Amino acid sequence: MRIFRLAALIIGFIAGVTACKKELNNSDCDGLRDGLLKNDVKLVTKNIGSLLSSYSEGTLDLLANEITDRCNIPATVDCFNCIKTNPPQTEIIFSLVQQGGTVQKRLDISYTSNNKMVLLNVHD
Repeated sequence: MRIFRLAALIIGFIAGVTACKKELNNSDCDGLRDGLLKNDVKLVTKNIGSLLSSYSEGTLDLLANEITDRCNIPATVDCFNCIKTNPPQTEIIFSLVQQGGTVQKRLDISYTSNNKMVLLNVHD
């Protein structure tokens, strides 16, 4: 049993390392910011969809790190599989600096039947 867990961890790590197939450019980052501020999940998906890969805690952390590093939008995985739906959902929190303060937005992420990330909702 330990061997299977170790193998799954290694496979998840390798998948996570190769998860970011495309780098975000300024246009992607601007569109992501706009989509988050407008609670527009379709616009968010359009701008980061190429980064979506297999659904795992490691790949979600990599996604948040890529957005933070490339777009200068602080993003953190708030909880993994914490939204108890079927299938469960994960939440990433974004902190967007606006005039007058910081706005926090939340992105709900789940997965398809073939274990690919899917973005479900953006909310406050």
